[in-house]
Amino acid sequence: MVDVLTISIDEKIDIKKTIDDELNNIYKICNYRTNNDFKMLLYIYFNNNYYYIYGKVRGVKKYLSNIILPDTGKIYGSICVIKMENKKIIPIEETEWEPLYKYIQYSSENNYLKLEIEEYISD
Repeated sequence: MVDVLTISIDEKIDIKKTIDDELNNIYKICNYRTNNDFKMLLYIYFNNNYYYIYGKVRGVKKYLSNIILPDTGKIYGSICVIKMENKKIIPIEETEWEPLYKYIQYSSENNYLKLEIEEYISD
């Protein structure tokens, strides 16, 4: 089992245990009943690691998240942050979220993130 981060709408961080083959059901880690409107919001390479951020892009107003990610629009409910290596989930720690989130915000403001995402898509 490995650790995955979930971040609630009020930015409370929790660690959840998962197994590699649960990647298809990642929405369940965020406590969603279905995967409707649940998708990968962002892929990023940071500090020699790959991070995938998943969440819902539609929902009820009362579940609107305080987390802002570039080019995603509004996010509803919890998000899930997964750290991967060689297509396998690897453990992540709570302390990784804050610097990652700051990097996302900084990179977005300076258009670095857009270039990184475009490079990934073109590969």
